[in-house]
Amino acid sequence: MNKIYHVELKGQAGVCRHSYFGSKAAIFESISPEQLGISYRTLVNKYDLSKQPYENKKCIIRMGELVRKKTGRGPRPQQFFHI
Repeated sequence: MNKIYHVELKGQAGVCRHSYFGSKAAIFESISPEQLGISYRTLVNKYDLSKQPYENKKCIIRMGELVRKKTGRGPRPQQFFHI
């Protein structure tokens, strides 16, 4: 399972914007620290999102797990050995 970061930007009049990212660094490539109300370094060093979400007046940042279906891709061992 992979980690996924859910960012909810709080808007005016109850309008929210939800975005999903694969890393904390990816969040800051798309959204500025001013929009989030927190810097990358502070988020990485001070907050453990696996224990509880980070929330301020501007956003909520949560960490979750991305569950994927197992695929049948890739070589199968029996294909390489002919009896």
